[in-house]
Amino acid sequence: MFYIYFSSSAIHAALATLMLQGVAVLAVPKLSVSVSGPNIIADVKDLLLKVTVTNTGDQALRLIKDPQVPLLTSPTNRFMITGPNGTNPAFIGFYTKYAGVDWVAANGQSDAFTTLSAGQSISLTHNLSKAYDFANSGVGKYIFEAVNLFHYVDGTKRAISIKADSKSHQMMLEGSLSLVNGDSGIGAQATFVGCSASQQNVINAVATAAKTYVFNAISYLEAHTVPTPRFITWFGAFQTTRYNAVLSNFNSLTTRGYEFTGWEYDCTQVACNPGDYAIVVPNDYGVVYLCSLFWTAPLTGKNSQAGTLVHEGTHFLATAGTKDFALGQPACQALALANPNQAVNNADSYEYFAENTPPLA
Repeated sequence: MFYIYFSSSAIHAALATLMLQGVAVLAVPKLSVSVSGPNIIADVKDLLLKVTVTNTGDQALRLIKDPQVPLLTSPTNRFMITGPNGTNPAFIGFYTKYAGVDWVAANGQSDAFTTLSAGQSISLTHNLSKAYDFANSGVGKYIFEAVNLFHYVDGTKRAISIKADSKSHQMMLEGSLSLVNGDSGIGAQATFVGCSASQQNVINAVATAAKTYVFNAISYLEAHTVPTPRFITWFGAFQTTRYNAVLSNFNSLTTRGYEFTGWEYDCTQVACNPGDYAIVVPNDYGVVYLCSLFWTAPLTGKNSQAGTLVHEGTHFLATAGTKDFALGQPACQALALANPNQAVNNADSYEYFAENTPPLA
């Protein structure tokens, strides 16, 4: 019989190696997101909350700064807020036509991402008075939780979803709770802010094309009152109530007569972030902030300039009041299958129905 003796140091080294190998094999990306701020405020204009995102895993993560996560401070819908008796404040911030996380993962520039090393954190302060109206939900205790579904870029430039561990913050709101934007002056002709002469010419052409898209969509719907591939693809299983809602929402973009061609267009990009086509504030009817991807998009067709205006136009509370449940054709098609009622209230679904690219009967 033979005996083989190992020194304790050799055994410890071998175990350490095995443990490290096991950790490497089992390593998974991890994030946490926490909200902090004062315990009480007396005026909604002072509603500033700090959101901290921490890489709690053991590998670096290149996170996509999409409009729904708290890696940017523009006033998009990044928070889940529960008020007194379960009430929710109304969202009054930005709605964005965004290129989508898949496109950004493959094509985005460095400013479209935030890279966190293992253990690293980033903290940003958000002014919630610019995004939410607390007047109707009233004074009382509120719970604030940041959206915790993020996307990171893997080694093949794919967007991979990751759900962060979340810590909320409770606060008492008192005093003045309303800080709402007023309507802007809209007229028979388009007005421009910071737009060059050539940009104005482009916008005028785009506005006319968007108007044509809407009228063509209405004509199609009025001629097809039964299920069609085009309707089902973007709005899901055909029901009369859904059909009527879609037709009504398209009609809401024609009732004034100056839709698109009489709106105000801002070319300064003051409100824009990487991956944005355009931005609107839902209760600021007719004002559209145009961003860099708008100028590189085609006039018509998939993700076009004209389609972008249709998308943004449906967001206004004075028209259809749509939301952004899904962005991009694949996500919108999946939404139509999984939740048709949300698809009927999704801005990109109206854009893709109007663009009809590739064409569907």
